[in-house]
Amino acid sequence: MDAYIAVDAGGTQIRTALFAAGAQEITPLIRQSRPTRSKPAAFDVLTSAIEEIWPEDMTVRGIG
Repeated sequence: MDAYIAVDAGGTQIRTALFAAGAQEITPLIRQSRPTRSKPAAFDVLTSAIEEIWPEDMTVRGIG
């Protein structure tokens, strides 16, 4: 099964969500948010958040 990862990088938090490709409903399989106003740097928070929701049993077709 294919999947997509959505990212919303804002000023106070980074949100990530995992969606199944081709699903009838656009409902995230996983969703999380993390604050960005603390250390480590925002880029590190972003990459860590994506790694945490990366599916082991699906092929990620895009991140946006």
